[in-house]
Amino acid sequence: MWCKLRIGVDADIGRIVACTLTMSDVDYASQVGPLLDQVADPIASFSANGAYDQDGIYREVAARRPDAAVIVPPRSTAVPSATAETAPIQWDQHPWGHCGARASGLAEVLEL
Repeated sequence: MWCKLRIGVDADIGRIVACTLTMSDVDYASQVGPLLDQVADPIASFSANGAYDQDGIYREVAARRPDAAVIVPPRSTAVPSATAETAPIQWDQHPWGHCGARASGLAEVLEL
């Protein structure tokens, strides 16, 4: 087994502002809260790669930083939410739409 280092980076200056170190089998969503809790400044957005396209990520960011946008490309199997037509959630309004766009990266980016 190996470890994963997840880092939060200030997008404007490239400075690491948060980090967690876990075993490789720890879920991405479980680390979003601990990363956000390490940042005292307001966060404009949470950006990450497609592995973070999970309901728990959006809930965690909304609970801790309701004004922060979540910018995560949808997974290739993504579909709009059941309420997309009547009461869209942030995910339904994603700038990439539901085209299966993918991004790669090693770090979560926090825009302060």
